Amino acid sequence: MSTSSHISVEDFYAFHTIDRELFARLVIDLRRDPGYSMLSLALFLWFNNIGFPDVVVKLRSLPDAVVDVVGEEATIVLRYLETGTLPPSAQPNALENLIPTIRGLMDSRLTFQFLQEQRIRVLNGVSQFMEDVCSRAFVDIVQRLAVIREREAASTSVGHQPFVMPTNFGVRPP
Repeated sequence: MSTSSHISVEDFYAFHTIDRELFARLVIDLRRDPGYSMLSLALFLWFNNIGFPDVVVKLRSLPDAVVDVVGEEATIVLRYLETGTLPPSAQPNALENLIPTIRGLMDSRLTFQFLQEQRIRVLNGVSQFMEDVCSRAFVDIVQRLAVIREREAASTSVGHQPFVMPTNFGVRPP
């Protein structure tokens, strides 16, 4: 999956145009957490890579409100993958109800049973997409976000949290 070093940055960005558009929408327009947004894109790219429907392409034409809900649902999935625990309000017999929008976009094929059974595989896949794609394809957007936040902080005299690139998401020593 690793991309060749002879691909120009412009070509790499062009190849990932839709991914970049969605990431920018999540972090700039919807003001979602950049770390979880980047991980969400890595998760969706990995799902697409193993044969699930392409959520990123489907989200492109949906309204911001739906994209925001998907961002929230993806955060639930990512937290579950990382910690192995669900929100306290989750009912064991209705876990799929936590992510109805994502399930709809993925033709209801994504289940928590799959996530539980394939947890290490999913974590490794997400980590690989973070390294190979997301950390490279979104670097300029993260920089632009930092500038936007600095301007906002300067104009409001309110500090902000700097963005820290997620590393080793879910990676556990053997």
